[in-house]
Amino acid sequence: GNSFYETVDLVPTSANSYMQFIVLGNSALEIVGSNNDISGNYFGGTQVMCGGTPMTKTSDKISNFFAVLLNVSTGENYVRNNTFKNITINNPGNDVGVSMTYVVNGEAIVDNNTIENLILNGSTTNVYYTPIWIITTGVTTISNNTIKNIECTNATAANIGVINCIAKSNAGNCTISRNIIDNIYS
Repeated sequence: GNSFYETVDLVPTSANSYMQFIVLGNSALEIVGSNNDISGNYFGGTQVMCGGTPMTKTSDKISNFFAVLLNVSTGENYVRNNTFKNITINNPGNDVGVSMTYVVNGEAIVDNNTIENLILNGSTTNVYYTPIWIITTGVTTISNNTIKNIECTNATAANIGVINCIAKSNAGNCTISRNIIDNIYS
């Protein structure tokens, strides 16, 4: 598989910038068609296969982070057998949303992924972490994933740090089964 990692900190310089490693549909990095298969990849760290120190994103701008974003209209699309690991996100000044797999549109099967050793730090506003986030109305299956060792903190007691390990919103059939969630804290 491929390794997506950064040897220097990611520092967005403008609001509403998104750090997207793989984007399917409706973007400058568009991969068209259906029946896409994103599998066997490694996301995170400063070396191949999520190695080294944590990949770090720091910004005081509103800048959501999505490792895989699916926005396609046809066919079954797979996100499977990937590792998302060794990532730290520091957003000291604005609300931030983080997801390793974010399905906006189309049908998706999210299966057998490992999401672990991730830290999300906020300080003056709310922070939200949803490792697998499904908002499509298409048919989706989320199964056999492992989500563990996730930390979401906020330095300001009046603000929140929220972890939704698997979230499904909007209408559409969704099967969620046989996932393992362990050592999650906020």
